[in-house]
This record gives sequence, C-alpha cells and structure tokens, in this order.
Amino acid sequence: MAVNENKPQYGRLALALLTWFLAFAGVILLIAASAILGFADSLSDEWKYAAGIGVVFVGAWVYLARRSLQQAVSTRGARYSFGAVGLILLGAGVTVALNILAHRYDDRVDLTSTQRFSLADQSASVVAGLDRTVEVIAFFGSGSLERSQFEDLMGSFETHTTLLEVEYYDPIRAPMKAKQFGITSSYGTVVLRSGDDRQTLESDYGEEAFVNALIRLTAGTEHRVCFTEGHGELDPDEDSQPLGLGAVVLKLEGQNYVVEKTNLLRDGGVPPGCEILIAADPEVDWLPAEREMLAAYVAGGGNFVLMLEPTHAPGLAADMARYGIKIGDDIVLEANPNYQMAGADASYVLLDPTSFDFHKITSPIKGGVVLRLVRSVAKLDGAAGVNVQELARTSDYGWAETKLSGDTMPEPTPGEDIVGKVPVMAVAEVTDAASLSVGSLTVEAGSRGLSDGLLGRNGEGDGDGEGDGEGDGEDAPGTNDDAAAGPPDQEPVELPEAAPPAEAPEITRKDGGKVLVIGDVDFATNELVDQLSNQDLLLNGVAWLAGEEDQVSIRPNEAAKGSMTMSILQGIFVWMMCIIVMPGLAVVGALVTWRVRRSR
Repeated sequence: MAVNENKPQYGRLALALLTWFLAFAGVILLIAASAILGFADSLSDEWKYAAGIGVVFVGAWVYLARRSLQQAVSTRGARYSFGAVGLILLGAGVTVALNILAHRYDDRVDLTSTQRFSLADQSASVVAGLDRTVEVIAFFGSGSLERSQFEDLMGSFETHTTLLEVEYYDPIRAPMKAKQFGITSSYGTVVLRSGDDRQTLESDYGEEAFVNALIRLTAGTEHRVCFTEGHGELDPDEDSQPLGLGAVVLKLEGQNYVVEKTNLLRDGGVPPGCEILIAADPEVDWLPAEREMLAAYVAGGGNFVLMLEPTHAPGLAADMARYGIKIGDDIVLEANPNYQMAGADASYVLLDPTSFDFHKITSPIKGGVVLRLVRSVAKLDGAAGVNVQELARTSDYGWAETKLSGDTMPEPTPGEDIVGKVPVMAVAEVTDAASLSVGSLTVEAGSRGLSDGLLGRNGEGDGDGEGDGEGDGEDAPGTNDDAAAGPPDQEPVELPEAAPPAEAPEITRKDGGKVLVIGDVDFATNELVDQLSNQDLLLNGVAWLAGEEDQVSIRPNEAAKGSMTMSILQGIFVWMMCIIVMPGLAVVGALVTWRVRRSR
C-alpha cells in the first residue's frame, strides 16, 4: 500500500497559512476598530462584532503558533527584533494617541509674527454669539489660491463655533449648483444663508467682509445713523479727500447701519427713527433753536456724538454743559515724547491702553489712537440728571493751552491751563430725563445774528441776551445794550424788538439718552481712520450707543499679513522636494549604509 509522504508537509503548510491568516486578519480588524473608535465617540454594533472577531483571531493565532513563538522568543536575534518592534509599536501608539487627542480636542495656535491665522476680537465675538446655523456655500476654482485662503479663514472661525456649515464647489464642475445660487463668476463667490435670509460676497471675502456679512445676516434690524449738515461739518460721502468721512461710513454701512444726512432746521428737528445723531466738527455755530432740538432729542432717549476741533462752534461747545460735559476753549499739547508722533509737533496726541478709563467703548482697545489738534473734554461737576465719565486722558506731561501764540513757545501755565492727565473724551448718560431743560424749538423773529456772536470765546453768557449755553430757553438772543449803541462815533442804532421767548414744547421724555463728546475729528477722517486703533474708537462708540455690544471690540485689520504666494510650478517643486526627493535621499542613505556594513 502506497503512502503519500508529502501529506504531513501539506498539512503543516496549511496550518501555517491558516495561522498567519488569522494573525493578519485579526490585527487588521483590531487596528480598524481602534482607528474608528479614535475618531468617533462609540463603535457601532458591526464594528464591535468585528473587534471581537479580531480578538478571537489573534488568540487563535497565538495558540496555534505557540511553539514557533516560544522558539522565536528564545533566540538572541528574536530578542533584538522584538525590542525593535516594541519601539516601533510604542512610537506608532504615541502617534495614534496624539492624533486622537488632537481630533477630540482640536485647537489652533498661531505662531506667525503677524497673527495671520488669528481672528480679531470682534470676529471671534460675533461668531461665538451665533444663535442659529449659518450655511456658507463657497464657489471657488479647484486648487485656487482664493479657496486655500478662504479655507484657512473658515478653519479659524470653526474653532469658535459649530454653527457654520461650510460647503465648497467648483462653479465649472458643479454648474447646476452654481445656477441654483445665481453664480456667474468663476473667480470666487461666497453665499451665506440662514433660513430665508441671504448675503453674497464677491471679490472680497476676507475676514472683515465675512464678519460684516454675518452681522447683516443675523442682526435682524438696521440702525439708522444721521450726520448733521449745514454748519460746515465734514462730509460723510467724501471718500477721496483726506478730510472726508467716507472710509468710516463705509465701515458702518458694511455692518447693520444705514447712514444719511440731516439738517435740523430743514427737517424741523432730528428725523424720527434716527437712533444716533453725529455732528462731525461743525465750523459754524448752531442756532439756539437747533441746540434745543438736540436737547429734546436727547431728553427723549436719543444718542448724540459730537466731534469738535478747537475754536469751532463755541455756542454748541458751551451748550454741552447741560449734559454735564465741559468743552474747553483750548488746544491740548503733549510734551511726553513717548506719546508724540515721530516727526510731528506737540499737537499730535497718542493715546495707548493706559490712557483710557474703564468703559465698554474703550476697554477693548489694545492699540494706540492718534489724535490731532485736540481740545479738552472734561466732566462738569454738579450736573443734575446725568451720569458723566471721562474716557481718555493725556499723559502727566500733557496740558491744555489756553493762550497759544506764534510769538512764544507754548508752556503750561498752572492755574490757567489744565496740566497733566488732560481729559479729551467724555460720555454722559441721562438718568433723569425730567431734569434736562429744553427750551423753544423755533427760530425767533428779530433775533440779532443766527450763529455768530451769541457767546464769547469762553462760551460764557451773562443771561442778558448773549446766551449762557445752558439751554433753558430763557436766554434766547435778543437786544443787547452794548451792541445796540453801535460804534462810539455813531448814533445808537435801534434794533427790532425781540419776540418773547416761546414756551418750552411738550416732548416725550425717556431716560437713557447718551451724549459722547470727543475733542477731535481728525482721528476719524480718511487720512487717519486706518491708523492703529482709530477706527475702533468711533465704531465702538456707535455700536455701544446702538446697543450692539457684541460689536464693541477690536475689528479685523486687512493690512498685509506676511503671507507667501506660490505659482503652480513652485508648488509642484516644493511638493516633490518634500514628498519624493528628501525621503528618497534618506532611503538611499540607509541602503548605502547597510551595504557598507555588509561588506565589512
């Protein structure tokens, strides 16, 4: 009877194949289950079964190959090999653990010198304050630089919220999707959608534009801001000249603000619905009736911003006394070189974070603010019905010069000038609207002069028709004995008899009106608004007055961020060096080392 001598060999070979199959399959199943567990909170039932099967396979392999494993472990080479394998497994385990931790506790650290990948405080605040999901549908060409930059930006935003759902499409490869959203440009378009509301960004989809679109999309209301005109104020529509306000108005309109102009005499007062009234450095003084219109507006809960340069509008400056704010007839100079502009004179005043008092408007400011030709703005003691706070001051070496002359070098005069810590900005909140005096709102016939000569340079009246700036309606301009007498060498001139002052109008009073006064307007002009934190000073003030406290922050700066741009060929070269050339040189070096050692 013939015996097949190869049968035992076939049996051992089959057993060996089965053993290694069990080992390979078990290890693969366990690695796959571990990877899925690392990127998910829990395993599904299917993967739990797969992990159990992997454990059974590995256990069966250990049992079937126990003799081979014992022999292998007992050899000297095996011990060295197991040591190397153990180190490799340890390194792999640490790498996997770090990746799992990085996935579960994702965070970004910006180590660039210009903080290129960090969001401005306002951006982080707006995104963190989202209360509903916002879809972001981005249309960019595949592999375009714009898409890469936008992905970096979205990565920064997604670290602050989970309510942004971002999708990317190539308008060429996804024409149906592009047609659905009306995309006609292949250079880049971003659509933000929340419910029925929608915002579209074209050509500009940087941080500031994206945040502004989010604000417009989620704010729900638009705030109406009115700039006064008719007194030589700076033009909010002027965006090409240095002394225009067009740049800061564009920033306001980029958020949820509607900007328009108003003439109080023409409109009969502040237009209804105007939440914030801004007077940007009127050179011609306001009429008494206009000042009473302003008082009625503030007494009714309105908000007013006055930016006033030295010597301008003395009557309006003095009238701020009724709100507890004293505007000085002076010019603030700074003698501390650390708070001066390089190459500029002492009329440039630099404010840093230590210059500001604690307030929601100024506390977020981290950089400096550049002021030019400033007048003092201080708290007036004893004002009833208002709460006043000085917001910004110069250094200890600043002073408010009251007798500036081109003949002598200006120096502080103690007792006449405010010396050290000169206040240049103040805010008043009306706590008792009933105590705020409001006089006649009509321009009275027979008044001598409309704007000029109502007050002296110090803004002080004596109650005999020159006006005292207190706004009580009893000192309306009328006859003046000295003026009526005329020059000394002429006969006295009789002036028409002034009409009796009208009674104070009936107005609806409401606590909460606010008045913000800044002794400078240059900081907000096209020339200086982008310098340091200038834009934040005014925009924070407007946002606080409008009740948009999430916008009171530091806004994105779209200045150069130190990024490097590469062409496609340069990108391919860098990729080949990193992925092929350098690793290839390492492998070749290892092979050469191995051959040299083998030959010895």
